[in-house]
Formats: sequence, C-alpha cells, structure tokens
Amino acid sequence: MANSTDSTSIDHSSPLFSNSHLIQSFPFHDTVKLDEKSFVQWQQHVRLISEGYELLGFLESTLPVPPRFVASPNGALTPNPDASTFVQQDKLLASWLLSTTSASLLSCFTAAKMACDVWTIANRLFAASTGAKVPHVRYELHSVTKGFFVPKFGRYTVGDRKSPNTNDE
Repeated sequence: MANSTDSTSIDHSSPLFSNSHLIQSFPFHDTVKLDEKSFVQWQQHVRLISEGYELLGFLESTLPVPPRFVASPNGALTPNPDASTFVQQDKLLASWLLSTTSASLLSCFTAAKMACDVWTIANRLFAASTGAKVPHVRYELHSVTKGFFVPKFGRYTVGDRKSPNTNDE
C-alpha cells in the first residue's frame, strides 16, 4: 500500500498521480453488490468502471502518493495541493466501493482506510474460495464429457446414463 511522505522524492517508475482528471462524484451505475456469490462479477464490474475513470491505480496501489509538502520558490516547505487532491480521490473511490458492498459484509472492511485497502480485503475474502472452486468445476466438466453427469432435465437425473431417446417409463 502506498504511504504518504513528507519529502519531495517521487518514484518515477510508477505512473504519477495527475489532478487534471478529477472525479467529483460517480454517476449512478447499476453495480453488482458484493456478496458471497457475486465476487467475480463485482470484481470485473468495479475494474471496468475504475479503468473507465482512470482510477485503477488507486485500487492496485500503483500510484505513488504525492508528498504532503513541496519546496516553494523561496525554499520553504508548503502543503502540496496534489496530495490533498489525491486523498480526496482515494476517499471518494473507497466510499463508492463500500457502497457496492452488501450490508452483511461491511463489517469486514472496518480497517480499510484507502481504496486499495477495500480492494485488497475483498480479494482476500473471496479469491481463495473462488480458486478452491476451480478443481470442482473441472471435475464436473470432465464428468460431463465422460457421460457420468447429466444435469436434471425432466425425468433424467444426475448420473443417469440413459439416452434421452429411450422410452423406459
């Protein structure tokens, strides 16, 4: 996670924050609410919207936090307006992310201070369970191709290897 600094040194290898494209508020988006069953859809939806508003760097913590102070022409340190704008954008995004979270999960996000915190917590909560489902889905697909699994349609049930063309009533 990026942290605020008091110096003027900036890592130029990462994309820099620019206050030229400020988001004042998010227009209404019919966003998928994050819950136990919608993580993959929520993640994709949030990622696309964040990319569209050029805010993905906040989620992925790839934007360096501007220094809180910069040197003025006379050499004195003065508050950096880019730093406060960065914090404003980050808090707006974090607030929007939390508004897309179901009420039953909000208590999981109480430690989140920045948008990247919300993103990281959501990914940690659900990425492992999503990954754990992969072997099960692979097994089901393998079973379908081998003819051991037939979804329940009409009178045919799971594991029924009979052809739908037979008349065994």
